[in-house]
Parts: sequence; C-alpha cells; structure tokens
Amino acid sequence: MSLGVEDDERDASAARGSDLITGAISVAAILMFVGTGSSVLSKTLRHYLEGAAPADRTLVIALLLNVALILFGWRRHQGLSNEVRIRTAAEERAQMLASRDPLTGFLNRRSLAEEGAAMFVRAHKRRKAMAMLIVDLDHFKTINDMHGHAVGDALLRAAAGEIASAMPPIA
Repeated sequence: MSLGVEDDERDASAARGSDLITGAISVAAILMFVGTGSSVLSKTLRHYLEGAAPADRTLVIALLLNVALILFGWRRHQGLSNEVRIRTAAEERAQMLASRDPLTGFLNRRSLAEEGAAMFVRAHKRRKAMAMLIVDLDHFKTINDMHGHAVGDALLRAAAGEIASAMPPIA
C-alpha cells in the first residue's frame, strides 16, 4: 500500500514541477509580449499610417512567438485544470463505490466501523444524539434463489427506500 502512496506523491511532485515550468514560461512570454508588442505595434502603425520604416522583422517574429507561447501556456493550464477535475471526480466516485453499497447507497460492512465511528465523534462534538441501525434480512438468499437476482435487488432497493424515508433529513 505504501508504494502506491509514494507513487502518487512522486506523480504529484512531477505535476507541480511541470506546472511551475509552464507557469514560468507563460509569465516570461507575457513580459516579452508587453516589451516587444508595444514597440512592434507602434512601429507597424506608424509604417501604415505615416509611411515610416517597417518594424524589425526579428521583433515581429519574436512577438508572434510570444503570442504562440502565451496560447500554449493557456492551453496547457486549461488541460491540467481539466485533468485535475476529472481525477478528483474519479477519486470521489471510487471512494463512494468502495464505502457504499451500490444498490442501497448505505454504508457497506467494510466502511461501517470507520465511518460509523467518525459519525459518533461528529455527533458528540455537536452534542447531538445518534443511533445506528443494522438490518439483517433473514433468508434473503431464498428470495434470490426462487425469484432471481433482479427481484432480490428490487427488494433491497425498496427496503432501503423505506428505511431512508423514515430517517430524519440529516441522516
């Protein structure tokens, strides 16, 4: 398990380094754009309006490259932000699937002890009462065997719905 955590930390560190480099390049490109842009644009306007000498070709190319770098940096930033949103949503979904029963939405047996204890701690801190309900449907396997899993799933969803509707809104 620790290898996964170390790999995640290494990936996060690499992503931060990459993002820092991208940000630095973008800032440098914007500063160069401001510096070269004012010179090139004023010379170009004077050339077309007053017939003055055209702007230096190297400065025009530098200006265009700066625009390209700014656009690249913005696109990279958008891509990284989107990737973070997607990964965060996937992690939240994976956590939910790992801790909750997919049919009922209730805590599963694996997460009940940890999450239940955390709920008791939160209730105690708020000086609120808390109760926990554990239900065992006797002979449920017989329903699945006799009527099929679709009927068993429907029964579980219906039972969960009835239990949830009887609970207070904050439960």
